Amino acid sequence: MDVVRTISKTAELGGKDPDHIVELCNEVVHEAIDALRRCPAGLDPIFEETLSSGVAYHHAGLTVEEREIVETCYRKGLVRVLTATSTLAAGVNLPARRVIFRQPWIGRDFIDGTRYRQMAGRAGRTGIDTNGESVLLCKPEDVKGIMGILNDSCPLLHSCLSEDTNGMTHAILEVVAGGIVQTANDIHRYMRCTVLNSTKPFEDVVKSAQDSLRWLCHRKFIEWNEDTKLYSTTPLGLSKSGIVESLLSWADFKQSKDLKKIDGTKRQRITGITKLEDANDAGGKSSDKCYS
Repeated sequence: MDVVRTISKTAELGGKDPDHIVELCNEVVHEAIDALRRCPAGLDPIFEETLSSGVAYHHAGLTVEEREIVETCYRKGLVRVLTATSTLAAGVNLPARRVIFRQPWIGRDFIDGTRYRQMAGRAGRTGIDTNGESVLLCKPEDVKGIMGILNDSCPLLHSCLSEDTNGMTHAILEVVAGGIVQTANDIHRYMRCTVLNSTKPFEDVVKSAQDSLRWLCHRKFIEWNEDTKLYSTTPLGLSKSGIVESLLSWADFKQSKDLKKIDGTKRQRITGITKLEDANDAGGKSSDKCYS
């Protein structure tokens, strides 16, 4: 939804007619308010009151239209103050000049160094601003903990692909389903771009990918076509998202064949997957070759 018009370069805040700029900005903000009013969810009374003053809020409960309008107005400088939950730190890229924490707590948990740096890092982004400020409001009893966070070094990075075989298996299936990986060479290139490759020998990384690929081929999530020499996902592989929480847990269930001990919802999901796999097996032949 395009609700924020492009302001020409001649209409900068440092120009000769600042009153015209204020008038133009107010007009664009009113257009944004009207756009929200036309949305299916309607216009939130708080937005109606605050947007015209350059103030807005951002959280996971916003509608798609509200989120798009708020973020666009903020990037254009029409919203100068944005209150947000901590989830904004890991979401969209909305840099700021100043980040203010109203307390060092996120729910019942004291903020840790990683989350603090992530949120405070929105201020003074390289290439966008030359300076940034982070302000943290706290009680006297919290000062010691905060100083520990500020003086603590960043934790070492760990690749989620190395935590267990499930991480690598999901990653391989996702890139094959997305068409990113189709050949053995593609797998090599993909693995070279991972964090895991920077922490482990490349041979070990490739072996882990090969093991996951064989697992997926053996259980008919992925197939190898001898004619095209390409990997592709089967209907079963494409359907895995949202059907079971974990491919590995499903494989364990399928191997046990004891569906009576599983609750009704999971049993229905697993039965549905088994039917998909049977349909895939009956649909045609593919090579048993899993890696070349």
